[in-house]
Amino acid sequence: MSDTLDPIVRTWIALLDSAEVLLRTAGGRDPGAFDRVHIAVDLLLKHEHILTAAQRELARRTVWLRDNPEPLPADTSTWGHCHCPACLLDAQLARARQHYPALLARAVDIALPQPTPTTQGELFA
Repeated sequence: MSDTLDPIVRTWIALLDSAEVLLRTAGGRDPGAFDRVHIAVDLLLKHEHILTAAQRELARRTVWLRDNPEPLPADTSTWGHCHCPACLLDAQLARARQHYPALLARAVDIALPQPTPTTQGELFA
């Protein structure tokens, strides 16, 4: 790993390497092994969230060049995207807004239902 990389990018790469090693070495009979993998991936994604798009792209490009003998893929346009659960959900909601605007309007009603007699306490008056 290059010492000229931003420390935050180097940290992301180290977290990725750690998660990959834990996953490769996780024993099927060790109940804590997959918990450790989950924790490592969770830390990786939390760290990824604080990176800028340019830092994420640089990190992925660095890992690709380090680990793959073939040239970069033709499409690296998504390499700057964050893959943490919150950002993935936000991206899915953005796609839903584009494709299903009427459904999204109803989703607000589903998520925030109107008060009913039960929630207003009228049944217990």
